[in-house]
Amino acid sequence: MSVMSCQARVGEGCGRLPDSTLVRLAMAQTHDWGAFIDAYLIDGAAVGDRFAAYVYKDRSGQLVDGMTVVTPAVKVISQFEGMVLLRTISGSDNYVLVSRLEVV
Repeated sequence: MSVMSCQARVGEGCGRLPDSTLVRLAMAQTHDWGAFIDAYLIDGAAVGDRFAAYVYKDRSGQLVDGMTVVTPAVKVISQFEGMVLLRTISGSDNYVLVSRLEVV
């Protein structure tokens, strides 16, 4: 993933999320996606076949919770409770899109 900004999402704490989003993140983490999840994406916005989003629980340890990232090209693999499992076109990484920003 490409890092767009290394500022925390909310100034008071690195990556502090609203309680409702924390609940959805916990649901995403406990769900059996059938794949190793590399990171969870919050407030994702589609940009072609990529997503810009805040990243949480990055397994590589290179990204801090709340950083803004852009995924490589991805495709939808499955959905659960409004959340989406995304896999890179190369097949090397899996992300769960926990919440999405829609274009109005």
